[in-house]
Amino acid sequence: LLISIAVSTVSIYLHHPSTPVLLGNWGFKYNDIVYGVFDPRFRPNLDPRSVSEKWYVAVKYYSLVTGTRVFVYPYVDYMLEYPPVIGVVWAVSVNVALPANLPEKYSPQYYIEKYPAIASTHYLFNALVNAFFFMLLALYVARAVDLLGASWKKLLLLAILPSTYMYLAYNWDVIAAATFMLAIIWFY
Repeated sequence: LLISIAVSTVSIYLHHPSTPVLLGNWGFKYNDIVYGVFDPRFRPNLDPRSVSEKWYVAVKYYSLVTGTRVFVYPYVDYMLEYPPVIGVVWAVSVNVALPANLPEKYSPQYYIEKYPAIASTHYLFNALVNAFFFMLLALYVARAVDLLGASWKKLLLLAILPSTYMYLAYNWDVIAAATFMLAIIWFY
């Protein structure tokens, strides 16, 4: 579990929107949580075409960016192309990030100023959910190693694979991996 926490911390740091870009390579910084999904929907000053493509209820977007905090829900107010499990995480994270950073009424400039903090809060919520599922994945892999009588060194692969660091806090694949491992254990 301590190794899982350490690995999660490194991955979260790498992809956090306010940390420096590692080695000047944007690929280390990019993540779907902020740049692939959140930013194209919640960024201030979206062009009207982007709003109409991403939002089902455009008035909610315009309320947010012009000074009225509202609660917004994926699949209802705006498009989200991820499955419902992610939709629930997403709905909670956005509706935690907005009130945590915005008063009920504010100026459009205030939204622009607070946007990085909103994105950061949203990212950290999702990253912590991913870290939790990574800990579950590590426990499930440890259980599988035990059930199969394999060497415990195989468990260390989770901690040393570069893809773990790159993709743990990148999107929500770790949730699928953890539930997949649980299914394999139950099946076995």
